[in-house]
Amino acid sequence: AYSRLLCMMSLPGAIFGARLCSFILEDHCDWRKAFRPGFWWHGGLAGLVVATFVGSTAMKLPLRPLVDSLGLGMPMFEVFNRLGCISYGCCWGGPAPESSQLRIRFN
Repeated sequence: AYSRLLCMMSLPGAIFGARLCSFILEDHCDWRKAFRPGFWWHGGLAGLVVATFVGSTAMKLPLRPLVDSLGLGMPMFEVFNRLGCISYGCCWGGPAPESSQLRIRFN
């Protein structure tokens, strides 16, 4: 039961870390761009790790099983991350020419 609660607490940490990293590194801390879309995977991972560590310490849960479960969930997280990058066109992708058969252009 505590592990489910910890997962629900760690998700906002991952989202906050991803947005904070994008805000600092991509937007250069420009407050006018604070609410524009954009997330960085590396910041999300850092936020997830910090939130998981803090939450597991506060709940006195063993950290090793939680890290094992993160190892199983990270590949799925990466799949959705890459699909988001392709559809948004920020990192790995963008609109393809109409003559293209794939309709996705990889940079």
